[in-house]
Amino acid sequence: MKIINPFQDIEHKVYNRTFMREASADIEYVETSLSAKADVLVKYLKDNFNVDFNPQGGSEVGTIEVSAKQQHLLFAFSKTLASVRIGARDYRSFASTMQPGIGRLVSFLNAIGVTEVVRVTLKKQNVWDLDSEDVFNAFKTAIPYTFSDDGIREVARLNISNSPKPVKISREANAEIGDGRLVVKFDAEILDERHIRFVLGLEAFANDVKVAEILESSSLLNDIIYAAFHDLVTPDIIKLMEKAQ
Repeated sequence: MKIINPFQDIEHKVYNRTFMREASADIEYVETSLSAKADVLVKYLKDNFNVDFNPQGGSEVGTIEVSAKQQHLLFAFSKTLASVRIGARDYRSFASTMQPGIGRLVSFLNAIGVTEVVRVTLKKQNVWDLDSEDVFNAFKTAIPYTFSDDGIREVARLNISNSPKPVKISREANAEIGDGRLVVKFDAEILDERHIRFVLGLEAFANDVKVAEILESSSLLNDIIYAAFHDLVTPDIIKLMEKAQ
């Protein structure tokens, strides 16, 4: 497994404000029966989440979900996928928030005897919600103010002033990053007479990863997503993120 970062290295910062709504990590593996691993699952869930798991004898275990009452934090485990999702309110940095969650997924894989996975995927979703009395003019000016990428800025030049609302325009691009890909998804939406929403989804994945290398590979994937975000938005957006709330 080899991951190549196509961007320049950027120093990671914890910003005062963020447009990120959710970050997630998905680990896909060859189908493994959870029912056959019931004993180790009981111990894993107790040790990692203080959850008492009582599988019903003879019935197949489907998906196990564990969530936190006071946080937007969700873990899910199935025959082919282990994942963690963290909301923006509880996300501080990849190292302090996401990496410990991925560490719990690695512990799960070790518990059920998985040594290599099919794919490791990181995703971050960023959202901008705007309110304007002149929605079409705001649409045309807000895109180049927010985004530096020419492909995204092209959306602002489309003639949509006579289009019925809601209007939604989508763009997608991807690039190889060694044994994986970076996928960029952009949606620009005029919701009604006053409201606009931009959604920038960034996804990076690596294929055929050894479980022992998941933490390292996920950190490299995060470096790529972080750099891609800074490459796609304007300096004005970074300055907004640096300002005290």
